[in-house]
Amino acid sequence: MRVLGILALGAAVAAAQEPEAERLARALEELIDDLGAPRAPRRAAAAEALTLLGPDARAAVPALMKAYDDRHAEVRVAVVT
Repeated sequence: MRVLGILALGAAVAAAQEPEAERLARALEELIDDLGAPRAPRRAAAAEALTLLGPDARAAVPALMKAYDDRHAEVRVAVVT
């Protein structure tokens, strides 16, 4: 348990030192990848998070357009809300 705490602290310190633009780019990449996840709730959560980012998520527009055709309604709704 103590080792996990130390690892988490190390990750937090590393994240604090990473420039904001790099953190945003990495987060966008992960969210775009999540739009292709096997489980619909994860795809919906990614779509919702991307739409909340607004103009900062421009790079995700093609992936969001593809997600709009998802067979699960929850994903489609997340794309447009």
